[in-house]
Amino acid sequence: MPKKVSIEEYEDMVIEAAIYKEAVDDFVDLAKLDDVAKMLSVFYATTGLAGEAGEVANKVKKILRDNRGVIDDEIRQKVLGELGGVAWYLTAVSAEFDLSLTDVLEYNFNQIKDRQERDVLHGDGDNR
Repeated sequence: MPKKVSIEEYEDMVIEAAIYKEAVDDFVDLAKLDDVAKMLSVFYATTGLAGEAGEVANKVKKILRDNRGVIDDEIRQKVLGELGGVAWYLTAVSAEFDLSLTDVLEYNFNQIKDRQERDVLHGDGDNR
């Protein structure tokens, strides 16, 4: 049976397990200014992508809640706008990693075709 924990125990466990803090401290202590600028650019673009994807999800959620599951032209336009944001930030993240949108789409296309050929579209994990 799983152990019952208090909120304080959980908080203590999270603080103890937060190994990223040491990596951040090392980065701050050792990084060159160019590395810091690059990391901030990657961070900005990536969190922008996550935010825009969240906006798409929120619009879709509201189709059910506010529009009884009906997709109309007004909703379509709202989703289109948010998908434009996703495309912008996807392109920005790709560029931060010196990848083109073509690189990303070709990689994904070939990955999906390979999974289709091996009949492993079902399931989960990157290495199916």
